[in-house]
Amino acid sequence: MINKSALLQYIVIYVMLLVQGTAFENTYHDLFQAAIFVIGIVYCVKQFLSKKKFIHITVLVISLFITYILTHGSLTIASSITLINTFLLVACVYKICPDKVSDRIIKLIYGLSIISLVFYAIQMINPSLLKSISIPYTFASGDAYWVNGKRVDLIIYFNFLFSFSPYAQRLRNCGIYTEPGVYAMVVTAALFLLIYNKKKMPAKKFNRYLFVFIITMISTQSTMGLMCLGVILLYLLFINRADMGNVKIILILAGVVVAVVSISQGLDSFIYKNILKKIYDVNKGIIDLSVSTGASRIESIRADMKLALTHPFGVGYLKYIPMWNAIKKNIPDTASCVGLTKNLAVFGFIPIIYTISYYCNVFRNKNKSFSVSYCVCLLIMFFSQPNFFAPVLMLVSYMADKEISYEEKDCNWRVES
Repeated sequence: MINKSALLQYIVIYVMLLVQGTAFENTYHDLFQAAIFVIGIVYCVKQFLSKKKFIHITVLVISLFITYILTHGSLTIASSITLINTFLLVACVYKICPDKVSDRIIKLIYGLSIISLVFYAIQMINPSLLKSISIPYTFASGDAYWVNGKRVDLIIYFNFLFSFSPYAQRLRNCGIYTEPGVYAMVVTAALFLLIYNKKKMPAKKFNRYLFVFIITMISTQSTMGLMCLGVILLYLLFINRADMGNVKIILILAGVVVAVVSISQGLDSFIYKNILKKIYDVNKGIIDLSVSTGASRIESIRADMKLALTHPFGVGYLKYIPMWNAIKKNIPDTASCVGLTKNLAVFGFIPIIYTISYYCNVFRNKNKSFSVSYCVCLLIMFFSQPNFFAPVLMLVSYMADKEISYEEKDCNWRVES
């Protein structure tokens, strides 16, 4: 007999992953958000939202309404609903079956990771094959690449299981997302859930999942993802006192191999192009955070904070880009690349403080080193990506203070057969 609660939770988890930033969700954005809002209001609020959480959501809605009034509609109703949907979706995913949610998120991301690695291999060998089974999506921003002297629109080819760009991210694994950095955020969340449940899992299963997630993270070639992976491996090897067995040896040997290969390849190495190039000035021979994309991030933060301090309730999406471009200096970017400060300028202080408090739920966990490591990765992600309201990351923070045994308890709630 089909376990309806399991099926429902897997579907909702998959939807949660889709809204992180996929071409599929972008194509059907309005339909997605309308469905999530209606189902969230009827389903989550009615059955699961506590009085305390209801007050929090009410304060958030009032804050968004104030911003809408003060900005004369620059913060659109649609963008406000999208933000509210993030919290409703997190509540829905968790409450369907709290005792199984961690296991099912890990399993689903693990399955998608294996699929992405298979498609990534095909992408490297024969991208035309992927085009034949995918739907093209052209970015509305009009971004383009020059190929053989000709202008080519930035196109993502996508399906339910994988997406890729033949020009923008030709050699990188994007998973189901439009950008490899977003995929790296999701894999980071999966790694922390895996570590959190390590003692409650068979060793072979943990090692298998860990290996696939590490390979997947490396295949994204995301600077942010590699930095988060470094934090996670440091936690596993040196902070977490649990016996890692052969995993420590494997990780250390893998690190040595990567280091040797990178040194031998010099400036063409994977490590230099994706990490060192962004923090090291090879001409001056010094560490300089303003080289490469560092200058854009520093100036983005400055411009965002200037807007936020002069408009504490936010400027809204419609006014944000022209106002931001009017005060930025000496960078080609047309919008901020720093998720935390960008959304602070758009939404104002109240929604951002509320969201930060949501992420800080992780500190209720007894394992403080785990919580600190996770928050370090959050800071890396939110200063590297324009995303800030990431439901899968919120869910990890929310679950980390729950002492629920891994696959040991039955659901407190399930759909009746």
